[in-house]
Amino acid sequence: MFTYEGDILLFICFYIQDIKTSYDFIVIGGGTAGSVIANRLSEIGEWSVLLLEAGGDEAILGQVPVNAAGLQLTPYDWQYKTIEQASGACHGSVNKQ
Repeated sequence: MFTYEGDILLFICFYIQDIKTSYDFIVIGGGTAGSVIANRLSEIGEWSVLLLEAGGDEAILGQVPVNAAGLQLTPYDWQYKTIEQASGACHGSVNKQ
């Protein structure tokens, strides 16, 4: 497993044979949209594309939606919070966040 800070470059160097010093496009985020964009950009043979994704391997428990609550406040959770919601949202959360 790789950490975001130091090991991302090690990961890239280990798995990619042709490391470049510059790219035509750098796509941050390997989710659905990022992967599609990187794939479409890479269809042009003259363009070089780098796709970066933070984090390590996904937990197998994360594949099952009912387990989402059990993964909160673990290393698999980015722990992003919203501002306090004045409307009817987030009443079950601490400080309506």
